[in-house]
Amino acid sequence: MLAYSIVSGASLRFFPLTWREEDQTSNVRLVRQTLRMFDVLRQLVFARGTFMTAWHQPEQPYDSDVITRVEPAVS
Repeated sequence: MLAYSIVSGASLRFFPLTWREEDQTSNVRLVRQTLRMFDVLRQLVFARGTFMTAWHQPEQPYDSDVITRVEPAVS
């Protein structure tokens, strides 16, 4: 989404965000994520047209639980 915003010339605002990971997970995950982000950047730079129109989705779906549903108001 950030790449598309930059390419399309959208106005962006950044604010500082502090992130702490308490469980001290392995650096393997960090390295894997960094390599994936470099691959995304490479695709954006060298194949911008196909990158922007490609379907980007995770290899495995995210697990989630529905906590509540909001029904549309009836007029």
